[in-house]
Amino acid sequence: MKRRLTILGFITLVVIALTSVALIAPTPASAGGAMKISGTILDGTDLCDYEADGVAEPTIFPLYFPMEEGGLHGCLYSYADSYDESPSGTIRERGHEIFISHDPNNVGTFESTYLFTVKFDEDGNELWGRCQHPIIKGTGTGIFEGVTGRIDIKDDIGAGNFPYKGHLRW
Repeated sequence: MKRRLTILGFITLVVIALTSVALIAPTPASAGGAMKISGTILDGTDLCDYEADGVAEPTIFPLYFPMEEGGLHGCLYSYADSYDESPSGTIRERGHEIFISHDPNNVGTFESTYLFTVKFDEDGNELWGRCQHPIIKGTGTGIFEGVTGRIDIKDDIGAGNFPYKGHLRW
């Protein structure tokens, strides 16, 4: 005797199949692939509180990552380690930093190093600036445990903010 699949039976099978796929689908953390991130960072002087976040006072103003689709949310505290200037006036600053997530659903931290390169005109106005922030392997906690990757930031002088893009890998 042949069994016929009723509409209700078919819908039940589809729901079970989709639920099974959702339960075993890899997340960026388990997939081993890179998760792209991007957004616009703001000056965090009035938006970040290093004492509340439990870190040392930064040597540079903090950067605030507002909640955005496809981006991080939290504060980046930076600590300058070295500085040099080329004969052309280009300045390079190197240091280390810590990112503190402010996303209540994705709590965690990671540390990175940075290389900031900037050029000023003769009046001290920034002409351009950019920095690279490679994440230090083994420093992630919480949602960032095991994370590696890099964040690249470019100063938007006209807008007064800092667009960024990068990738995180677990």
